[in-house]
Amino acid sequence: MDTLPEIFIQRPQQAEGKPAGLGRVHIIGIGGKGRCDINYLAGKLPPTIALFTMDQDPMQPIQVWRNHPAAEPTLLGDKEEALPQVLSGIDTLFIVTGLGGGLGTEETLSLVKAANSAQLQTHVFTSFPFEFEGRIAKARKAVNSLKELGVPCQVQDNDMLMRLLGGNCRLNKAFDTQREWLAGNLNRLLEAGQAR
Repeated sequence: MDTLPEIFIQRPQQAEGKPAGLGRVHIIGIGGKGRCDINYLAGKLPPTIALFTMDQDPMQPIQVWRNHPAAEPTLLGDKEEALPQVLSGIDTLFIVTGLGGGLGTEETLSLVKAANSAQLQTHVFTSFPFEFEGRIAKARKAVNSLKELGVPCQVQDNDMLMRLLGGNCRLNKAFDTQREWLAGNLNRLLEAGQAR
């Protein structure tokens, strides 16, 4: 069995003219996993942090939504018209997604490139699929691509998480544990990075 990809975290270069720390932050969840994570995070992060999701219904264009802690999400529009709204007026973008499938893998790489072009600090929180899903090679390739783009990436391995939780736990328990970890890490980063 191949080894897991290196989990790397690096300090992004501070762009000239950008404030120290994280500055204004947006968080976007991509695909089904990202949408579930953003729904969990709503109300668990400082109210100044804007939350978005990017997802696609079958046979429909990719759409972007603005999430609100106490209300239904607001449709911003198709990806092409909505992403400029997500990327404007911020210094840092956090992306939460699963890798190895379709939308999360492809759109994460596309969004990271757009954020890099806009000189945003970008961080990715992701998870690997279960081995039985047969998508680990695609997930590894995506993490390596993120690494080549110089993006800090924190990876959670679903199989390892199940082993740590005893192997016999229910999937919902594993995913809840994963989301608690995500919320805790994001809150610590936002506090340490003086997010606005």
